[in-house]
Amino acid sequence: MFDPGRAFDVQVMVGIGAYLRHANRHTPVVVAHGHRLVDFRSSNADGIIANLDDPWVADAVVASGVKAVGFGTGAAALHESWGIPYLHTNNDLIAIQAAEHLLERGFDRLAYCGCSPRSDSSCSAERERAFVDHARRHGRAIDVFHTRPSAAGPSSGLQSMLCTWLRGLPRPVGIMAAHDWLGREVVEACRISGIGVPTDAAVIGVGNEELVCQLGVPLSSIDLGANQIGYAAATLLDKLIDGKPVARVGVAFSPIGVVPRVSTDVIAIADASVAKAMTFIREHADGPLRVSDVVRAVGISPTALEVRFRANLRHTVRDAIQRAHLDRARQLIGTTGLPLKQVAIDSGYKTVQHMTICFTRAYGLSPGRFRKVGAQGLQAQGSSGGPEGSPL
Repeated sequence: MFDPGRAFDVQVMVGIGAYLRHANRHTPVVVAHGHRLVDFRSSNADGIIANLDDPWVADAVVASGVKAVGFGTGAAALHESWGIPYLHTNNDLIAIQAAEHLLERGFDRLAYCGCSPRSDSSCSAERERAFVDHARRHGRAIDVFHTRPSAAGPSSGLQSMLCTWLRGLPRPVGIMAAHDWLGREVVEACRISGIGVPTDAAVIGVGNEELVCQLGVPLSSIDLGANQIGYAAATLLDKLIDGKPVARVGVAFSPIGVVPRVSTDVIAIADASVAKAMTFIREHADGPLRVSDVVRAVGISPTALEVRFRANLRHTVRDAIQRAHLDRARQLIGTTGLPLKQVAIDSGYKTVQHMTICFTRAYGLSPGRFRKVGAQGLQAQGSSGGPEGSPL
């Protein structure tokens, strides 16, 4: 049960299909979408996988009594009352990754563009809270904009409201949008308002919807790993149908990470030496990099560069190098099948052992476990805290 108009739902379905192929299960599958709700009680279905973010779908699935697994992006608070497994996005970690992406680019002011608190999109509220909290913990000024519940399409007045909000923001500013479609609206409002993207406003969305992200100025986005959620949901339902014990819990799945594109390809740092250093670090994160290399590229003394880094970014040059190496390693592990030894080399580490130590310390999982989590759709909590329970 899914909505073909949602890229997230479609990606989950791709993961379900992958499980059926890998498990060699030639199971008859009836696909229904949100506008053709079937009567589950008379469908003779052995099991249901459904997006439960729509309350009426959740009610119908639970009332059917059919074995079921739910998935979604923001109804986690309700899963205990459903009594079925619910696999959902880790909205806290999504927001933290977006905030870190913008902070690493030197933005002193951040902003969040989200859905109205009165809408059904609880994931937007969760992402907003985590984004705002992370910005404040790092001493950054933060602004928030909410769309109206009915704001959709060109006649809604959304563009006019966005333009008014954006023109009033001090610039440069790093902006997180609750999802990619809203991120695209922000980029368009910037164009209408004469605000440069990414020079005046860097924008990052959520969902990594390829079509949306490639319209106009390519939009940076968080890859949610939705196909992994689908794979895990199918695994769980298979176990339920076979009568195997499964924990009836909600499980948060970590996002794959940031997919950077033009909309955030900027170093928004007033200090030219720090901006030059950060650009150099980003461009050379695929090989061994020392502080002395950065100092030599910038052309000022090590002490002066460290003082400027702390004043502008609140961390050291070594910290920036380590973050760049870790970001690259995480991207390669999560999105490629490269051997870990090669990942280490391509991420600037001398040995895979060194990469493993640094990676595990940063994300709470070894590189091998992180890749297994990604491949099988299990949950990886990463830097947001300790791991949650798994229903598998």
